[in-house]
Amino acid sequence: MTECSGLPAIEVYRLPTGRDLHLDICDNERFLISAAQYLQECFDDLLCKDELLSNYIHQMQSLGLEAVIFGGWARDRLAELINNRHHTSRDIDLVTHGSVSVEQALPSSAIRNPFGGFGTEASSIHLDSWDLPKTFLIRRHRLPVTFEQLPLTADYNVNAVVFKPMQFFHHASLLDSGAVSSLQTRVLDFVADEVAQPLFQAARAIILAVRLQCELSDTVRDFLVSVCNTNERRQVVVDGIRTYCILDLTDSAISFFESVMEDSQ
Repeated sequence: MTECSGLPAIEVYRLPTGRDLHLDICDNERFLISAAQYLQECFDDLLCKDELLSNYIHQMQSLGLEAVIFGGWARDRLAELINNRHHTSRDIDLVTHGSVSVEQALPSSAIRNPFGGFGTEASSIHLDSWDLPKTFLIRRHRLPVTFEQLPLTADYNVNAVVFKPMQFFHHASLLDSGAVSSLQTRVLDFVADEVAQPLFQAARAIILAVRLQCELSDTVRDFLVSVCNTNERRQVVVDGIRTYCILDLTDSAISFFESVMEDSQ
């Protein structure tokens, strides 16, 4: 997630200090190696099937960029391994680093998002990409500009994973900051202490919990109650669920959200 000067200010919700965290980092080297191999096979297969995405990757390579896959797509592949259940990914997030911006590898039709990254359609998947130094929390708090820092800036623990593909590195590898454990224990929690676009993230929390069959941590439940404190704000979240949730899960997600709100009364 990125922010960019000159774009509208991003609303940020600060989580309480001293909260319990569910961020057990995987130390099973054998699992991480086999998982990286699986993600590499899936990424190779995606590039074979998606000509436009393959072209974007080649452009990044020709520009001397390094690129990693952050969050969602990598998370879905990990979930497949852990839960032995197929997960459909509608988009993929690439974070790049080098002497030029990823913008130079993308078509002129790419759309700049509110955080300063770029969105464009490939043949079969939506691509979101941005330059590593512009990552929201890295830029906001002047954190180290490294790929190792990236998973620590994730919104939710299930997204705290970075995949380094062979297309840009000597060998495929994973950087895990709690994604593996959270997918195994099925508890959804925040990683960073600041939540950008809280109403959007409220919808995402519900969607992720339903998709991945996760429980909500107390912190996430308290966050939902806090930010959805009027009927108008709750409707924004419901609209977000309808917009971004997989169609087959939309009704379940809305029912789950309503139950969380009712439990808070």
